[in-house]
This record gives sequence, structure tokens and C-alpha cells, in this order.
Amino acid sequence: MFLEKYDTIVVGAGHAGCEAAASAANLGCKTLLVTMSLQNIAQMSCNPAMGGIAKGQIVREIDALGGYSGIVSDKTAVQFKMLNKSKGPAMWSPRVQSDRMRFSEEWRLMLGFGCYLRSLVLRSTSEWQSLEKPLEAHSDCLCLSNRLAHS
Repeated sequence: MFLEKYDTIVVGAGHAGCEAAASAANLGCKTLLVTMSLQNIAQMSCNPAMGGIAKGQIVREIDALGGYSGIVSDKTAVQFKMLNKSKGPAMWSPRVQSDRMRFSEEWRLMLGFGCYLRSLVLRSTSEWQSLEKPLEAHSDCLCLSNRLAHS
């Protein structure tokens, strides 16, 4: 099952892990994304919002670089709101509240069935634990969610 070799292995399928795996796959790298549960990919907290002054800037930067967080947020939006409208335009910041279940489901669809992500493989840790030999990564770094550990 895991006898294939991968260019990039991403451990953790939170928001950063999903973006890292999608980026590597979009570059044509054979990518493995490993998570504890395939049902909890990109799971949002009890306050399922993307945006605000700090996170909104990051989402816009990810979007400009071809990431999917903004697209998934738009597809699963329940409410859009402009924050800090009583202050000057420099402080205005868009925020979107998303449906938690649909957000995770949309990420699973984009990662698992995306036509541009054919080089991406999703696996759960239960499959990982059944390995007889360790996985090999051929790139110069192994992505660990939102950190890079150079090999």
C-alpha cells in the first residue's frame, strides 16, 4: 500500500497542512498528506470564521499565491461581514463565517477529487501505523503541518 515514493510528505491536515499539500501537488510533486482522521480535514473551531485583521491578511496572501482557503471559505459561507466599519478604511477587514461541516467537506473534495491535484494522496494514521517499511521523501524538506524540517 505504501510502497510508492513521494516527493513531499505533509503530516497534519489542518489549514496549513492542506494548503502545503495542495501547493506541492499543484507544482507537480507526488505528495502524501497524512492525518489522524480523513473526516476531520481542515476542521474549523467552534467559531468557524476566516478573516479579520490578521487572519484576513494571511488568507488574501494565500489566495494571491494560488491557495484554496479563500475559495473554500467563499463556497461554504454562511455570512460575510466587514469588520471595523466605524474606523478608518485602513482598519476595515472582511470576515466570513462558514458552515463547519461543509468547510471540511469542501476541503476533502478539493484535495481528494480535485482535477489539478492528481499527484496528491490522502492517508489516515491508521493506515500509516500498518507500514512495514518507512516512507521515503525525495525532496529536500519534509513538511510538518506549518513548519518545514529540512532533511
